[in-house]
Amino acid sequence: MTEIIQYIEQHYRDCTLMETAEKFGYNRLSLTCHSKATGYTFKKLVNYYRMEEVGKELINTEKNLFTL
Repeated sequence: MTEIIQYIEQHYRDCTLMETAEKFGYNRLSLTCHSKATGYTFKKLVNYYRMEEVGKELINTEKNLFTL
């Protein structure tokens, strides 16, 4: 499962459940069950890494957020 989580961390921008399952030799349902065993669904993991990136961008921007 660690490899899958690392893969999601590196490819959160464009990875899909089907593509990730195929890459690691699972079907979609099996990967979903394994993900739930960690306490996080595939979607939650992807969203976590996406939001982490957004947070980093907000912290490191010089732009005024109120004018965007």
